[in-house]
Amino acid sequence: MKHFDKNMVYIRKLRPFHSILNKNHVIPWMLPEGASARFGRGSVQGIAVSPDGVYLVVATNIGLWWYEFATMQPIALWETERGMVSTISFSKDGQWIATGNADGVIKVWDVQHSVCVAQMQRDKSRFPGIAHLTFSPDSQRLATTGIRDAIVDVWDPETGSSRAKFYEDQINLRVHKRPVAFSTDSCLLACTETIDFQSTADSISVWDLVRGECIANLTEHTDFVESLCFSPCNRFLASGGGKGTVRVWDMNTWQQHETYLDYGEFRMRVSYSHEDVLYAVAVSRDTAIVWDVKRGEKCYAYVEGQGNLQSVHFSSDSRFVVAGAHEWLVWTDRNSQSHRFPHLHPTFSDSVAFASDGKTLVSGSRNESIKVWDIATPSQQPICFNLPGKNYSVSMSTCGEFHATGIDRNTVNLWKIGEKTPRASFAFSDKKREATVSAFSPTSNLLACGDTEGSLHVWDVSSGNKQHLLIHRLSSEGDWIKSITFSETGKQLVSISNRGPRVQLWDLERDEEIHEFPGHHIHTVAFSPCGGFIAGSLFGEIRLWAASTYEIHLAIRESQGCQKPFALTFSPCGQYLASGESWQRGRVKVPIRLWNVASGEVITSFWGHPTDIQDLAFSSDGALLASGGLDGTILLWDMEPFIGS
Repeated sequence: MKHFDKNMVYIRKLRPFHSILNKNHVIPWMLPEGASARFGRGSVQGIAVSPDGVYLVVATNIGLWWYEFATMQPIALWETERGMVSTISFSKDGQWIATGNADGVIKVWDVQHSVCVAQMQRDKSRFPGIAHLTFSPDSQRLATTGIRDAIVDVWDPETGSSRAKFYEDQINLRVHKRPVAFSTDSCLLACTETIDFQSTADSISVWDLVRGECIANLTEHTDFVESLCFSPCNRFLASGGGKGTVRVWDMNTWQQHETYLDYGEFRMRVSYSHEDVLYAVAVSRDTAIVWDVKRGEKCYAYVEGQGNLQSVHFSSDSRFVVAGAHEWLVWTDRNSQSHRFPHLHPTFSDSVAFASDGKTLVSGSRNESIKVWDIATPSQQPICFNLPGKNYSVSMSTCGEFHATGIDRNTVNLWKIGEKTPRASFAFSDKKREATVSAFSPTSNLLACGDTEGSLHVWDVSSGNKQHLLIHRLSSEGDWIKSITFSETGKQLVSISNRGPRVQLWDLERDEEIHEFPGHHIHTVAFSPCGGFIAGSLFGEIRLWAASTYEIHLAIRESQGCQKPFALTFSPCGQYLASGESWQRGRVKVPIRLWNVASGEVITSFWGHPTDIQDLAFSSDGALLASGGLDGTILLWDMEPFIGS
């Protein structure tokens, strides 16, 4: 059932923001307390060019970055208190910029005076994250949509009060960023809704904002609608579908005026130019193509060869910006040459490791390249190594060599970082099995891999022989091995399944299971350097078992609100344990804690990442702790004030 609701709660709260104008010193900007360096500027969630073409603004997981469009140099960082900015939009006159975040908070900023003038909160009882927001052409309204429902809120951007609300009662559990658009005269609003709960297509509703009535319901789309745009002449509404379709409706009759169906499986983002020319950006995982729809001509094309596209932006004055895996690609108009600028916005790091000399940091991720960072110059571009496959995990050998493991369907590979060909490559004889996770023990020179059938394969890298085939007991059909961890000596291995999960400890010398940790929902494990303890992260608790008896040595209860320890690592001396949390609703930042292993007391806590901590690593001397976050950054923390030299 559709509703039009004008009686909404008004929420307004001013917040301070930060603006840094010295572009020669980027990394120290807004560093969290206790952090000594930041690598990366946060993964890109959205981009926009200011109406005057002077600035590129980038929504990231750590805040809102401002760049000079001509040079692509950063000049300011806003909204760092929470971060997690999911979408942005300028008003037509450039006076305001609106931001929406993953918690459902919408803010309107006065660009000229750099102040927040209004703050609104989306309904927290649903899925509050903001998917899209857009100003009306007269700047009198701001419309916002969510990720998993068909609610459209319309706000007064100057006061933060609600002006209207369009919604369905039904929540759609499918993640979908629903588009919304205003007509040129600011009198109509177009939005989408799912035809029914099981549907794989959207309908488009058009609302008269003056009368509060739905004046059209367009059901011709056979796919989900990705974008909406009214023509400047106020005669047409264009929509882009999720499977290569573009449709144009006549606003006088609301009948289809034109249909274009030949763009393949691309997601189509439609946009009219000031001259009423309809363009569509065809977007896939690694490709973006701008089409002149009427003429059927390609205007721009970009193919990302080193990962996934992060975001694209095409403006009404034909400026086209692509955020690739490692670079910006910019066209200022249809007749210009493209310009490439490297950027520091990686997606996120699943694993991190220090060089033995403490001068270099290496990070690996699920679907991007291996990155090598110079610790002394965190604002410099990392050296990137593009490897086939996915789920890269990095480690350092005792002789100072960095290694990376990665999986590619039924094959697991081991590289020495910097070399083009793998040092070892092993494949399953059963082609139906797929690798799910891999790990390397530099001490024992063993490479291990888990698969979709619950088997653990362990190879000797030196001889190339398979040393072990172990069977992990899966909880149910469709379960798989999600994590494997070697002990410091490489003689033991822990495997964790995805469901349950079941956690099993293996003795590789005896080729047998020696213990199962029953009844515990363990997310991850870590071995102490001396081999005396095995640490495991449970819901609301960190537990240490004696490695010789498997009896509980210590159970550390987390504080209220910190119930999901996710990453664990021991200090090189084994006297300290660092833990990193997963994000929980209500948290502004996610804690990293340093524990005394003997007493179980927390020594200190660091609050820097706005979302999940993916991995933690100490430098070899224990003086630094690196935290890799789902936010797309790595933070360095100085340990000497807390644990000494």
